Amino acid sequence: MKTNTIIKTALVVLLALIITAAGEVHNFPMRSGMNLPWTVHPTQGYSHYGWDLGRHPWYYSGHEGYSSSLSSLEDDFAYLATNKVKLCRIFLFCDFRTGLELDDDGYVTGFDPWVYLDMDELVSCSARHQLKLIPVLMDFMMLDGLSLGSSGGEHPEFITNAIAQAAFMKNILKPFISRYGTNENIYAWEIMNEPGEATSVPKPDLAQFIDLCASNILAECPSALTTCGIYNTDELDIWMTPHLNFMQLHQYPGSSWDFNTPATSWSDNPVLIGETPITSDYTQQLEIARSTGYLGVLAWSLNDPYYNYDIVASGYMSYMTNLFYNINSPLTLDIELTQNEVHLQLSPTFEGNTYTLHQTTNLTALSWATSTFPAAIVTNKTERMLPLNKGSRFYNVSTDF
Repeated sequence: MKTNTIIKTALVVLLALIITAAGEVHNFPMRSGMNLPWTVHPTQGYSHYGWDLGRHPWYYSGHEGYSSSLSSLEDDFAYLATNKVKLCRIFLFCDFRTGLELDDDGYVTGFDPWVYLDMDELVSCSARHQLKLIPVLMDFMMLDGLSLGSSGGEHPEFITNAIAQAAFMKNILKPFISRYGTNENIYAWEIMNEPGEATSVPKPDLAQFIDLCASNILAECPSALTTCGIYNTDELDIWMTPHLNFMQLHQYPGSSWDFNTPATSWSDNPVLIGETPITSDYTQQLEIARSTGYLGVLAWSLNDPYYNYDIVASGYMSYMTNLFYNINSPLTLDIELTQNEVHLQLSPTFEGNTYTLHQTTNLTALSWATSTFPAAIVTNKTERMLPLNKGSRFYNVSTDF
């Protein structure tokens, strides 16, 4: 009796996990969502571009980053989660107008005291709302030739000065990735947003710096994914460096391509559409991108006053509901029970994954009982198709021996 109880418990847990994984993990919906480039002040309404992490760039003793303005981030993430967004691309240091500590020679020695507090809140908040993140480490505006004076904001030395670059890798990038690289809420690391727009350093030198960053990230965290946001597709050969795992393209009006362009025409690597403007036909855009092989689509943007996210939220929610969550078009579970194995196959197949649970005990029957579909019995060496409610995550399973 004790042995059977243990086996039954294990089977309940394993089957619940297997079905959860199959029902929730799928390339396109899990890799589609929204850009959240910055939070905004909860009462004043100005953006926190470049200072969601670190002290206030203009008031040395001040702070308005995530750990001091958590309500703004909570509200944004709750809104995304409510609309079934699974992936969020979010800017971190931008032009490094703040967050850095420097020695007397101007070389970076580490972060200011707020950076880790703010980043800890970011990953914790994403976990609470079940969002995966693509943190964008840097923006091309750190190399646009415009300085913010004492607040920084322009750092060509990271690319052009060997000593400054070595200090950046040792004291900034590596410790940061060592702390957060394996966090389960980080989907991928983006080295830089739209490096092709930078003007203060040669593009080949910047591409080499980006690849060095990606190489150091992978050295600290071999399982990490790395990418770079590219606007000008004529420069793909420059920016798609060897240590980037997947390509990320930005598509806007005036681009030389649209979602009908097959993803495979750009690269043998997977391709994510990392930015695209919100339009009234967003549902159609999503379906075209899925059918032409893109990993996903991230709309621009929440907290940008020039775009109305309510349009994309309703379109995104409608699309994902109809395609993946609609009980009127249910998933089915194909179960084959043999002498000592249970084979589970979900339809749609979600890229052909077959989930097999091995058991050492001779199973004679498998019974299902949930509130979302009628109870059914699958007997030894038979197959049965069972409707499942896509909105449910766990299913109660019991066994008879």
